[in-house]
Amino acid sequence: MNDARKVFLGGVLLTLVVTIGFSPFLLGNQSFLDSDLTNYFYPIYHTYHQALAEKANFLWDPLLLSGYPTYVSQSGGLLDPANLLIFRFLDARPGLHIRLFIDYLLVVFFSYLAGRSFKLSPLASSLIGLGFILGLTRNNITNPSVANSLFLLPLLFYVSNKLFGVHPFRYAILGGFGVGWAILSGNAQFILYSLFTVSFFFVFLFWVHYRQNMVGVWRSVIAFLLLVLLGLAVASPQILAVISFTPLTVRSGGLDYAAATNKVIGLNQLTNFILPDYLYFPYLGVGRYGLYIGIFWFLMFLSAFPLIRRSRMAAFLYAFLGLVFLVSIKFSPLFYLLPFSVTLDVFGRFSHVSSGWIRV
Repeated sequence: MNDARKVFLGGVLLTLVVTIGFSPFLLGNQSFLDSDLTNYFYPIYHTYHQALAEKANFLWDPLLLSGYPTYVSQSGGLLDPANLLIFRFLDARPGLHIRLFIDYLLVVFFSYLAGRSFKLSPLASSLIGLGFILGLTRNNITNPSVANSLFLLPLLFYVSNKLFGVHPFRYAILGGFGVGWAILSGNAQFILYSLFTVSFFFVFLFWVHYRQNMVGVWRSVIAFLLLVLLGLAVASPQILAVISFTPLTVRSGGLDYAAATNKVIGLNQLTNFILPDYLYFPYLGVGRYGLYIGIFWFLMFLSAFPLIRRSRMAAFLYAFLGLVFLVSIKFSPLFYLLPFSVTLDVFGRFSHVSSGWIRV
């Protein structure tokens, strides 16, 4: 069986799995019971649908505060072409459920492609996306802005690997449109984290391939820069609007230390790698934390450690996660050095992706 047929059959199988999982919401007229959806997203998309159906202005909400440009919050992806098409014809509940279905279909599909590009078996590649989704908390699974962003990480891993092969510019265009689409509809923190992670991975691949084909490697660098520029161009309507609006909000000065480190995982919160976020121990940490891998996936993570010698991808992931682990140790040199010297304190301007509140 050739690779194209394996990819096709894998895509059909994964589509079937996601369809079965979403069938109560796509076919059974069920709703997600979540406070964010009930109090915010369902009403937002209902108003959005009405405005599109009546060809009215959806950019300004006169009922929120003393008037608010809803689209700049990136909470709903109101400038996203996919949402413009879906909610033009469908109301909040069916439209949102279809969009979430598309989001998770893209997650498992691009995860599968990424796994196959690293020569993993079809079965192992199929489990990547499902494991990624199962590692999320319930609130993140049903949060549209988070769900709209999840496909980006596996897509960029897949594209980055392909940039060092044949036709790198074709994959740069795919990745660029993916980045732009994610920014138009997704969660800014998650997108930034994804780009930050994949940038490390691209540098790792550059180091691996540099001595093999110097000309090809620099062509890959140009393709990666094209990817970034194309993504910014596609998302420019959203980016320019946010840049114009941010100085008028309290986020113009960033977040203070306490808010920026809300729900950060430290050494004393390692139980959150094993236990769900609704189980926590008050003497080991403050509050509830969003990171949850689960004991099954955690044991799989540990059992894959011997693959470091045989897999470049495994070596990179363990090195990167090791770096993240060292950065999480409070008062360590990396804890202070990395956020300011490498990221220019960009991460310090965001709260946790699942913090559950927004400062306006």
